[in-house]
Amino acid sequence: MKFDLGDTSRPLARLMLERALEIHFQPIVSLADGRIHAHEALVRGPRGTALHGAEALLAQARQEELLQEFEVACVVLALERWAAMRQAGRLFINISASALVRCFAGRSAQDIAHSVQRWGVNPQSVAFEITEHERVADIPLLVEIADGVHGAGMSFVLDDFGDGRSSLRLWSELNPDVVKIDKYFSRDIAQNPKRLRTLRALMQIADTFGTMLVAEGVETQEDLRALRDLGCPLAQGYLLGRPAASPRAAPEPEALSVLGDRQIAVLPTERTAPLPRRLSQAKIVEVPPVGLDASNDQVVAMFTAHPEWHAIALVDGERPVALVGRQQCLDRYAKLYFKEVCGRKPCLAFANTEPTLVDVNAGIDELAELLTSPDQRYLSEGFVYVENGRYRGLGTGQQLVRQVTESRIEAARHANPLTFLPGNSPISEHIERLQAAGASFVACYADLAQFKPFNDHYGYWCGDRMIKLLAATIQPMPTRGATSSATSAATTSSSCSRAPTGAHAASAWWPISTPPRSACTTRTRRPPAASAPRTATASNVFSASSRSTWASSRSRPARCSAARPMSPAPRRAPSRPPSRRVCRSTCKAWRR
Repeated sequence: MKFDLGDTSRPLARLMLERALEIHFQPIVSLADGRIHAHEALVRGPRGTALHGAEALLAQARQEELLQEFEVACVVLALERWAAMRQAGRLFINISASALVRCFAGRSAQDIAHSVQRWGVNPQSVAFEITEHERVADIPLLVEIADGVHGAGMSFVLDDFGDGRSSLRLWSELNPDVVKIDKYFSRDIAQNPKRLRTLRALMQIADTFGTMLVAEGVETQEDLRALRDLGCPLAQGYLLGRPAASPRAAPEPEALSVLGDRQIAVLPTERTAPLPRRLSQAKIVEVPPVGLDASNDQVVAMFTAHPEWHAIALVDGERPVALVGRQQCLDRYAKLYFKEVCGRKPCLAFANTEPTLVDVNAGIDELAELLTSPDQRYLSEGFVYVENGRYRGLGTGQQLVRQVTESRIEAARHANPLTFLPGNSPISEHIERLQAAGASFVACYADLAQFKPFNDHYGYWCGDRMIKLLAATIQPMPTRGATSSATSAATTSSSCSRAPTGAHAASAWWPISTPPRSACTTRTRRPPAASAPRTATASNVFSASSRSTWASSRSRPARCSAARPMSPAPRRAPSRPPSRRVCRSTCKAWRR
């Protein structure tokens, strides 16, 4: 591994000649046991200069046209420092694909191993981390070099996967031992459900290829706990350890405390369930179309032979032009003299020449727009499914309503449509994770007492506002306490505000150590005198119905300013018409 500096008067060339560059080491930690799996070698320039950071050094190398020479010099310097410290463990060394090809092209695996051993480093402890500044041009040549590196006992690491340079094809063909996920996907993963879903998908790909994943950019305890509970094997970031001149023996104490505790992370959930992007093929009714010259007699004969058909499409080649509804066609055909006069005439004259066309790739949201469209003939005639403008089949209005309704119900299982609080699916998933981890937790059930009279008196709009107020009160609660034995999930049912009977129920989860003050806002009156004994062990179990018990670790339940008692209902009108005098007194009472 040799390099030529050329003009040594330039800033970077002079630093390389004077060996003024430094190597710092940042730990890569195993989330399963908290041990350091490897260290990544990071280059640094002289302190207090403009070329101290790695980005500044790379920009200067491009400017001086010494990029490959600079990378090779960094590899040599990292091997020298690692051998001088006689450090155990693995070393990740950054290098681009072009620089790697320059160092090892045309060399056998034995020669590659010898070039590393000459620096006093065991090849099995070295992993080359492919860092791409631009897309790889010659992937087959890089695969050939990778086979030689693997044959020498060294490992391959694909860096910054997901930033646009490291592609899935490169992952598949290089077959790296480790893939480092770009910090965009791991940062704020404890609050971002889309990034969480992306990381889960990448973990499935890693299992398919037999690759270990490293989550980069871990800087908060919540993100580290979420990555640990997801089963991500390795992580790297400032929370685990910053780059230092000497390798670390252990991660930061703050990170170790997170990895060693039994707290279960509350994973973020989607506001709504992911809706299907493509229609189910089972929803398409396979009805063969007819040509534009088909007569009324032919169409009626087809309807008679197939009673299950609700309509027949008329096509011009493969393009649907019109739609004939079964009921309208048979009613028209049964009229006096219609068969004799119009039986042999084309049915196009009596067909709907503006049928509703739905693409088979349409989503549920697009289908839902049909329900509110001005043209409601699809309810009786149905509509036509097309694919790239070609006829595919028919659909019925009943199927459309059913499919949209089922999708909305499935979405409600993930998040309440009024409050967007987590639904039954994420709550059940979190309880399963708590049970699998053996963590202790308490489930809290809250109920809005007297909600039906409130709804009837103030109206559905105020009822919805009360439900949203309860949701806003519940949502901030998880941030006030630990997440060890509780989930931040809470659900409310908006349908209760529309129901003629029944009370509004809400289920929520709070930590054991912090009794929820806002739980008392779910009641509009004081608890009954004959309440359950108030003990510390029952500090988080609440049941708020007219005949339920009340358990709390506080001597008196806290009240919220937003939960005000209801005003008395107005007087009912007498059964018989009152006298004029009684009516006047009643009006005066109302004015007061």
